[in-house]
Amino acid sequence: MATVVAEDAIGLIEAEVREQIRKSGLDPLHEVESTRRIVDAAVDDYDLRSARAGLPRVVDLASVRKNVLDLVAGYGPLQPYLDDPAVEEIWINGPAQIEYRFHGVRGFEMNPNQLPETELHHAHHRPRSAASPSR
Repeated sequence: MATVVAEDAIGLIEAEVREQIRKSGLDPLHEVESTRRIVDAAVDDYDLRSARAGLPRVVDLASVRKNVLDLVAGYGPLQPYLDDPAVEEIWINGPAQIEYRFHGVRGFEMNPNQLPETELHHAHHRPRSAASPSR
């Protein structure tokens, strides 16, 4: 249940951040620090609003910040694999199937948050230099 609440909150914050990015004309892939400031402000604002209104509450604000930044300036659900130096290879076999090699051992994960086809297409064509907004 808590995960659903956090996902709902992340979706709301992500939509707000994307709107602010559009209004400001930022390129989140190249202006990561400015994007990070927008994410920080949106998470702080959401936290204040959720305390007063009927919005889903989140406990781990740092995790929400990273997730939202990964969604708007990184590779979304793939970002943790890209950030982990122990992950050697990643195979995307479909919107919900991710395989990876971790310290020489092959792993498999079913991603409950299926990657939309458009996100897979954009991730495939996005430059590798944009892979780590959280670093």
